[in-house]
Amino acid sequence: MMLLTIIGTLLLTSDDVYSSGQKNYVVINPREQGCFAVLGYNRNRGVHILNLQRNNGRSTCMIMGIAAHEMLHILGFAHEQTRPDRDQFVQIYWSRIKRDSISNYFRAIDINARERPPVCNPKSTQTSFDNCYSGFKTSTFGLEYDYGSIMHYGLDDFTTTGQDTMRVLRPVPTGIVIGNRKGMTKLDALKVKARYGCNEGPGAKTTRKPSVGK
Repeated sequence: MMLLTIIGTLLLTSDDVYSSGQKNYVVINPREQGCFAVLGYNRNRGVHILNLQRNNGRSTCMIMGIAAHEMLHILGFAHEQTRPDRDQFVQIYWSRIKRDSISNYFRAIDINARERPPVCNPKSTQTSFDNCYSGFKTSTFGLEYDYGSIMHYGLDDFTTTGQDTMRVLRPVPTGIVIGNRKGMTKLDALKVKARYGCNEGPGAKTTRKPSVGK
């Protein structure tokens, strides 16, 4: 996909930013520790940081799937396990999650929701965050939950106990990897197209409509 091609060929640092006179742009920075990005475009932010840590001998973010995951954050896509309907698909084990990462599991609410639960407070002493929300509203675009999404965490990510931090509640199709960082799924691509009204790129040929969930 074009998104992956761009990420694979572009590396900007704070010393050689090329913004073409734009007031808002993304800087891909390899110098800080960790893989992270701001969530969503903000016209008042100016520089939108996407950090991809270089290989330090122990870990690296210089992996295509990780880069795509972080770029999708900047495009406004949160983690799959935070969808408004996620409780139908995964159970969160709050007590097993590292406290400084627990907000990555807070559920969003639907953009058309009439009622708002309280906003989750990651600094609170509560042991469950099932009845609060992240403070964000989102849309599923009518697309099904994607266990294989490049935006979905692995089942044992950020564990403090060595045990899984999530449990699946539905059968997972054979071949689906939960926590996939190899590439975007068909559903990932459909979400981007739904949000931005994207057409196929130059040279792309489509002979039939994509089938969802197969």
